[in-house]
This record gives sequence, C-alpha cells and structure tokens, in this order.
Amino acid sequence: MTMNPKALRVFIIAAEESGDRLGSAIIKGLVDAKPDIAIAGIGGTGMRSAGLKESLFPMTELSLMGIAEIVPKIPHMLKRINQTVEAIETLQPDVVITIDGPEFCFRVQKKLQKLENRPKQVHVVAPSVWAWRPGRAEHIAQFLDAIICLFPFEPPYFEREGMDAFYMGHPFLESLSQMPDKAQSRHALGLSANETAIGVYCGSRTQEVKKHSDIFLQSLKRLEETHPGKSLQLIFPTLPHLVETLKAKAEDFKFKNDPVFVTNQAEKKAIFKGLDMAVAVSGTVGLELALSGVPHIIGYKLNKLSYQIIKRLVRIDHAHLANIMLGNEVVPEYLQDECNSDNLYKGLERLLMQPDVAAKQKEGFERLIHILQTPKAPSQGSAEFILNLAST
Repeated sequence: MTMNPKALRVFIIAAEESGDRLGSAIIKGLVDAKPDIAIAGIGGTGMRSAGLKESLFPMTELSLMGIAEIVPKIPHMLKRINQTVEAIETLQPDVVITIDGPEFCFRVQKKLQKLENRPKQVHVVAPSVWAWRPGRAEHIAQFLDAIICLFPFEPPYFEREGMDAFYMGHPFLESLSQMPDKAQSRHALGLSANETAIGVYCGSRTQEVKKHSDIFLQSLKRLEETHPGKSLQLIFPTLPHLVETLKAKAEDFKFKNDPVFVTNQAEKKAIFKGLDMAVAVSGTVGLELALSGVPHIIGYKLNKLSYQIIKRLVRIDHAHLANIMLGNEVVPEYLQDECNSDNLYKGLERLLMQPDVAAKQKEGFERLIHILQTPKAPSQGSAEFILNLAST
C-alpha cells in the first residue's frame, strides 16, 4: 500500500457495512474537493468504489458486536490493531479518519498518540453519550482532535470537552434524490402491482443473522398463512457472504414466492422506495428505512450478558434513532424478550392491514427529514471540515 508523497494523504478506517457507506460519502467529498488526494485504509466495496484502492485487510474481520461476542476475538483484533498502526506509521498520512466501530477504531487512535509524526485524528459517528456513559466524551477528547456527528444535537456534548465537532448530516439523505422512484424500483425488482414487497433486514453480522433470521421468518410465514389473499414478496438486502445462510433459512419456510436476495450496494439503495413495508434489526438500516418513507418495525436480541450490562447503563427510552429524534415511538420496537415471532407478526399485520398505521409512520418520517436537513450536502460539508483540520 503506497501513497503519493506530494498529495494530501488520508488513512480511513470503517469497521462494518454502515461505516463503509459513510466512508464512501466522505471519500467522494474529499476526492471532489482534491482530485489528487491519496486515500489508504480499511473498507468495503463502497469505499473502494469511491477511491480507496485497496483495503489493508478485509473489513469483515472487524464486524464485532456485544461484549460477550468480542472476548474470543481479542487476540486476533490486537494483531490487526498493531498491523493498522504500523501501516499508518509507515505511510505517514496527514489525517486518520475512523468510522464507528469504537472497539477497534478507538484502540487504533489511542496508539497513534505515541507516534513522533502524529497525524490529525478524526472519528466519524459520535458515541451515543446522550444515551449512556456520558463520561466517554471527556475520555475520547484525550486522544482525538475532532469528531464528525450524524445528528444535530450531538456536537455540544463534545465541544464542551474542548474538541472540534461537526454535524455533517446523514449521507443517506444526500443519495435519496438520486434513487429510483417507487415505480422504477418495483419494475427493477420484477414486482407486479398486487404484490406487497417486504424488506427483510436480518443484520450485517453473522451473529445478528443467526439471532434474528428464524424469528423474522416465522413471523412472515404466519403473515402469509393468515392472509392468503395477499401476495407477499420478501426482499433480502444483505451481504454476499450471508446469502447462502439466508437462502437456506428461507427455504425451510417454503414461502409461496421465492425470496429475492440483493447484495450489490447500489441496488440495495435503489430498492428502498420500492418496498411497501419492512422488518429490520435495530441500527442504521432503521433510520434509512425511515428516511426512505418505508413503514417498518424493528427487533433486536443481544447476548443475555451484553443486554444486562447495557440495560443498566442506557438513559434513553427508545432504540430506533427515528423514535429518539421524534420523541415518541413512531416505529414499534421489539427488543430482547419482546423480539419474538408473535410480537413481530402482530406488528407486521398492523402495517399490512391498517393503512392508517403506515400513514402515521410516514408523517413522522417527513418530520424527521426536516430535522436532519443541512446547509451543505454531507459529503461536501464533512470533506471541508476534514480539509480545514488538516491545514491547521
């Protein structure tokens, strides 16, 4: 991995698919502003298509989740952390940008403090200090120069600790206007007018798929059986390495219509507006569904130990980011023990059979889009912030 010695040099790290999407927007903004910029780092297909020539190692190795799941992987993660720091020391970038994945990214950023020629250090996606462990803002101010936030209420938490903080907005909003409309999206999926397209988002991590796919599919099979007059078409936006697992799971339930699996990043974005409804794990995809105007429900199960620890620390009433920003449960949340096929079936049935329920969600989503608007496109604003930081 080499970099142009004369160009501005950036090393950027994403730890999972949602980070790869953010990273691709940031790289796009940087390349638009400085076409000769040299980009190295760790990322997925989105970042590579935007300008990252190669990934130091596969990004999929960094997709960790709860506390109990991380412990067995610690030795390998320590090896990758040291490898990343060594690569940064060799390449001597002007700026290091890490995106989400604090288990890995913050450990890398801390080690960079010891370098003789320390780069500017930026992290994207603020830790949810407004939700739990508020002391993290003071902690990360000790090893980061700046933080880029996705939500307008976040910068003050970090500015009061002496950090530069910038609200970039959500890059998904930037891409909404470029997406196919509902008719085009449904045509691309081969959907007829009488079919109900249901997005099934079981997660981007193997552990998430294992925990949620059976529960999601059980609820959807029951929905199909209790409403035989409805033609349900399941759409699985997922990652290539998860397709066979999900296909095998879906085949066990023998749905009337063969499920559709979508793995291409651009195609996954393009189908949002073609969906009539969705069921999803809690996370970034829930916000993307909301911004796309897709009525949906969310469910999530964690390892019991992880859940008990987090439950004692969390200070907010909702898990879905849309619900947090709107101040009420616009999207039904089924978490931990409540994440079962019976509850999910009831939530999906309301969306399918009660138009007013879906309409109320869509009204909330319109308010959400207004809340998240920014003066500049997220890719442009974040790039300008990073370039200004690099020049100081």
